[in-house]
Amino acid sequence: MWQVAQGMAYLHSKNYLHRYLAARNVLLLSENSAKISSFGMSKALDSGKDYYKAQEAGKWPLKWYAPECLYYWKFDAKSDVWSYGVTLWEATSYGEKPYRKMTGNEIMKFLVEDEKRLQKPDFCDEQVYEIMLECWQYDKKDRPTFEEIDHKMKYQQQRLLSLNK
Repeated sequence: MWQVAQGMAYLHSKNYLHRYLAARNVLLLSENSAKISSFGMSKALDSGKDYYKAQEAGKWPLKWYAPECLYYWKFDAKSDVWSYGVTLWEATSYGEKPYRKMTGNEIMKFLVEDEKRLQKPDFCDEQVYEIMLECWQYDKKDRPTFEEIDHKMKYQQQRLLSLNK
């Protein structure tokens, strides 16, 4: 997931939004090499713009979308950060489905009205879960950038590898 954060930081540095980051769109080339795929919903941002506003709702991956995407159809780097948090949750839960069988309306109530978030997966490190929670801040200004996530995930990988020696 550190490599995914690096890839997303690069994508955003080139003014692109992914808009469909999910575990199923991360290809594992080997045990040590991950690549982001599925760019069909990606958008290049116009010069001077830092967001994309959809003209209409489509068949969107709601369980990976930030609240502002669902409410206002507005996508930016911080909405990709939210999706990264869900993708990280998928990876640390060994492929469980987020929000189980909840509908879109149930998910919005869970996230916005009840102010809840996905629970920490059983075998997930507490500090890694804290990164997820940062990604899922309701106010997007409080979410980290991918550059910050890159640094945090690099540290986590080094820390977790040293614990396993």
